[in-house]
Amino acid sequence: MKLAIHTEQMASWYINIGLKNAFENLGHEVVLWDDSKKSAFDFFNQNKPDILWSQGYNLSRAEIKCINELPNMKVILKVGTWGTINKESDVREYEILMASEEEKEKVASIQNTNRLFLFNYHSPSYNELILGEWQNLGYNIFSMAPVADIYSFYPDYEERYASDIVYCGGYWPYKGKNLNRYILPLCNPVGKYNIKIFGNQHWPVPQYCGYARDETIRKMMSSAKIVPAIHESQSNRYGMEVLSRVFNAIACKTCVISDYVEALHKDFFPNKEILMFDNPSDYHDAIDYFLKNEDERINYINKLYDIVIHEHTFDVRVKQIIDMLLFDREYHV
Repeated sequence: MKLAIHTEQMASWYINIGLKNAFENLGHEVVLWDDSKKSAFDFFNQNKPDILWSQGYNLSRAEIKCINELPNMKVILKVGTWGTINKESDVREYEILMASEEEKEKVASIQNTNRLFLFNYHSPSYNELILGEWQNLGYNIFSMAPVADIYSFYPDYEERYASDIVYCGGYWPYKGKNLNRYILPLCNPVGKYNIKIFGNQHWPVPQYCGYARDETIRKMMSSAKIVPAIHESQSNRYGMEVLSRVFNAIACKTCVISDYVEALHKDFFPNKEILMFDNPSDYHDAIDYFLKNEDERINYINKLYDIVIHEHTFDVRVKQIIDMLLFDREYHV
């Protein structure tokens, strides 16, 4: 079976690579399509995929035409949010990608709706909140919360990368609302912790070490005592989105401590195995505790690692997706 992935940048790029790795591990062929380098007509003339993984908000007329010329091809689209959340009065305070009227029209122009599956990066308890209106129109929907890419992220300790704390992620004003509360205090005074920060946007602290490739990030996380997970504000408010970094860091066998996001307990760690805190003071106390108590830190790491490796990897998700696409089986996280 051949899968074509219409690539995006930022967080979606890492999710796409995780999907690619898992599909290939299961024996399927995967091709990545960058539409800035190859037109839809050229790409589909050269490739006749069985499954297309793309985005509703990025659909061009050319891509839609090519899709409609391949009526047996399954089509999976990441779409903008269109559910009960759209009716919330304070939703404009958050940077949530909402479905536009143009996107709705483009998705509707794809022929044979039964072969079309829509998703977003939420967890399954929030289907109605995020995609309810799409579902009301008769579309197949499913949740695709990021999970662990165990081919890119795995235990890879190196002494030269050892640290107390490593944070991997960009800094910009919106995300900075939480980073300013949870991460920046760990950087002051300089020297209190051996802390290293990596990201593709500059941080306003001397511990910022610049951009790092995945293999370096893997080594850094594997060699750190603690990897903080800090989400954007909409995840705290609505609870539906979790970071891929949570699962990738756990796959590296490091200690992950998160800010509070309801979905982590509701859909991934129902026995509250993962530690989450909704205020910086308790969060920082937990970091200090685990830095001082190695045995408890290791026990905590091992417990989370076993859960993630058995339940929350892209291999597990891809098997579920294939069952959904080919055998019409109900999708579960």
